[in-house]
Amino acid sequence: MLTDGEDTASKRKLHEAIEQAFAANVAIYAIGIGERYRFGIDEGALRKISERTGGRAFIPKKAEGLESIFAEIQAGLRVQYQITYQSTTNQAKTRRVRLEFINPDLQPKGLKVPFQRLNQPGAK
Repeated sequence: MLTDGEDTASKRKLHEAIEQAFAANVAIYAIGIGERYRFGIDEGALRKISERTGGRAFIPKKAEGLESIFAEIQAGLRVQYQITYQSTTNQAKTRRVRLEFINPDLQPKGLKVPFQRLNQPGAK
């Protein structure tokens, strides 16, 4: 999504857009463009919609940074995995899930794992 993040004519609220993207299992990668001091970029909104949908926000200082941003998004999309857990009971209980990375080369790189908690009907 290329945008300045400023809401000028939306028919829906930000939280509704996030809910719809989440329900559709869509990760949003937002790239904030615009003249930072003249028109403004709503970095908070871009980060919120991106992080809550499993994507990421980028705020380049110059247009020349777009090529490396697209390359980073492309590289990230090529190595994504989706892990799904579904309880065998119908009880609405919180479960603790632990992921371990066995590749020691990934540990010192500060690897982050974005996640989405999917609420089932009746779950709180």
